[in-house]
Amino acid sequence: MKRALVSVVVLTIVCAETHLAFAADKLDLSTIITKSDAEAILGGRVNDPKVSKKQDADGYDSSFQYYTEKMDKSLMFDVSQFTPEKMTAKERFSVLGSAESKLEPVKGIGEEAVFIERGSGSDITHTTMLYVLKGNAIVTVAMGEVTDPNAALGQEKTIANKILARL
Repeated sequence: MKRALVSVVVLTIVCAETHLAFAADKLDLSTIITKSDAEAILGGRVNDPKVSKKQDADGYDSSFQYYTEKMDKSLMFDVSQFTPEKMTAKERFSVLGSAESKLEPVKGIGEEAVFIERGSGSDITHTTMLYVLKGNAIVTVAMGEVTDPNAALGQEKTIANKILARL
């Protein structure tokens, strides 16, 4: 009886520690990039964010999207943390290169990073996206209605670094 009780206590502790470890991995993006941060980046008032959080067999995904009140500018950031048994983040990251032909490598952030610009002009279809690999995670930061892709990349790197610091 005593041995069974000790086994139950040990199992409970292991389960609790495992649960806490997984909970710590789930970032609350709203505490990293706030609504006021988004307003400063986009240069105007933004609506409340569209939030998506998903846990499944592939891992955990959390994303936020901010749009200006006029719906003419957008900011999106996403963290995908992968379950290595299914597909590692590095494997998933390598698939990006086959799907996107205009990816440009970006140095000095994460383990690997790439940047893409889509569209042209100055409307919401002109977007930039930064993908950053770190450990078992891919961080994505995107901006819509981009007038200066280099400035957008700088802002996206700043946001990605804030997120990476919490991984």
